[in-house]
Amino acid sequence: MTKRARLYIWGVILVGIILGPFAVYRYITGLGQVDLSLEIQQMVCLIALCALCRSQPIYINSHHAIDVSAIGILSTVLLKGPYAGVTVYLVSSLFTVDHDKETGQYHHIYNTPPTKTLFNLGNLVVSILLPGLLMDGRNRGRGGAARGYWTRPGLCGGHLCAQRRDFDDHVLPKRPADL
Repeated sequence: MTKRARLYIWGVILVGIILGPFAVYRYITGLGQVDLSLEIQQMVCLIALCALCRSQPIYINSHHAIDVSAIGILSTVLLKGPYAGVTVYLVSSLFTVDHDKETGQYHHIYNTPPTKTLFNLGNLVVSILLPGLLMDGRNRGRGGAARGYWTRPGLCGGHLCAQRRDFDDHVLPKRPADL
């Protein structure tokens, strides 16, 4: 492995180690104004959905599979914000187990080299948090937090898709209750 590749890997690991706990901390400290029992129920369901989707990929052929955990992560980012999305991903990583049918082995973070695990976690933390924060910043001051979460631009594969403000203001409902 080249020195440049090693530097990139450790850079992603370092950014993930900094941003991951920061996002979890920001999510936990922001829980003061919500119903805690309802929040715990919702997060347990979202974490279970994400862990199940990551553990049961859709196999296309023997060498290719589609990971559908983006469903749980995207719904968390859209409904609860980017910090909750990172929290769901990191906590679900503790319970994710993948079975390799060819070798009969089980893969999870407990039998994977730490460098590989930290790189993969860091890579996805950045991919969830940065577009989520861009979406969060775009909707500030546009009718309150609840409306902002319902009128976000689409987030697909870590790319931010722009929407026009006129579409938000004239086509979409003004309150989540109108949906």
